[in-house]
Amino acid sequence: MVTCEFLQLRHITQHVCRQKFTPNFVTIINNCKLNLNSLNPKILKDISAEVTFVQMLELKPRSEKDFFINNLIKVMIDNLCEVC
Repeated sequence: MVTCEFLQLRHITQHVCRQKFTPNFVTIINNCKLNLNSLNPKILKDISAEVTFVQMLELKPRSEKDFFINNLIKVMIDNLCEVC
């Protein structure tokens, strides 16, 4: 997905996200052992536009050094503020 974004193939990124990532978001993130702190803010913003707060509530707590969930919630709230 990152390569598609880099090559500006937005439609491929959106298709993969909507067909594979978003429906399986909770499972993917809960099974991910990588520290997700270093995710690009653009990627976080794209993810935040696709997932719901209900999905966020289903996530298992991550390691104490991994602030992925906090970062994603912050971006989701920022997105809501932009709409208002």
